[in-house]
Amino acid sequence: MAAPTREIVSNRKPATEEKLSPEAVQLLNRWAEQKEAVDELIDVISLLHEKGWLRTAKAFLASTDELLTVALEQLNTPGGKRLLRNLIHTGVLLSAVDLPSAVKTAEEAEKETERPGMWTLLQTLRDPEVIAAIRYFLNLAKRLRPEEGKESGEETR
Repeated sequence: MAAPTREIVSNRKPATEEKLSPEAVQLLNRWAEQKEAVDELIDVISLLHEKGWLRTAKAFLASTDELLTVALEQLNTPGGKRLLRNLIHTGVLLSAVDLPSAVKTAEEAEKETERPGMWTLLQTLRDPEVIAAIRYFLNLAKRLRPEEGKESGEETR
C-alpha cells in the first residue's frame, strides 16, 4: 500500500516565471508609468457604467446605421435643408460677434440706472450699427411667420 502524500506537487511554474509576450510586457510597463491616469480612467468607466451611460453608448453605436438613415432622410426634406442653412447662418453671425466685448458692454449698460430720454433714443437711431441690427431683427421677425400663412394670402398684423 502506498504511503499518503502530504503535499501536492505542481508542474506549473509560478505566475512570475511565466513567459509574457513582448506586447504584454510593453503594455504593463506603460500602465505602470501612467498608473494614476489609468486608475482615473477606470473610475470614469465605473461611473459611466453605474449611471447607465455605457449601455446607452453601446445601444447608440449598435444602431448608428438606422439613425444615420433617418437623420439623412429628415435632412433631405425642405425643413431639414432650411435647418442646415439656418445653422450655417447662425454660425456666421456668431463668428462675427466679439462675445467678450459684447458681454462687457451689456454689463456696463446694466449698471446704468438712468433711463434714456426720447432725444437720446433718437440719437441712438442715427448710429449705423444700431440701424443694421434693427433691420436684421425686423427681417428675422418677418421670416418667422409660418409658410402656410404666406401661401393662403393671409396677412398678419
